[in-house]
Amino acid sequence: MDIKALLEATGKTRKEIGAELGLSQTFLTFFARGERSIGPKKLAAMAKLLGVRAADLRPDLAVIFKDE
Repeated sequence: MDIKALLEATGKTRKEIGAELGLSQTFLTFFARGERSIGPKKLAAMAKLLGVRAADLRPDLAVIFKDE
């Protein structure tokens, strides 16, 4: 899944999204590039904000989010 496109589709800046999630703008950039990972709770919050399932953002964690 193209995380960068999902972030842009919100119509919010990365700074605004980061503030909602408690993450920095820089962290979001690195995460979108696949250069950083994110914990399950923040991942679930990000997925909700982006309107996707957490497992869509991190397929390797699908077993954790199998019911979402």
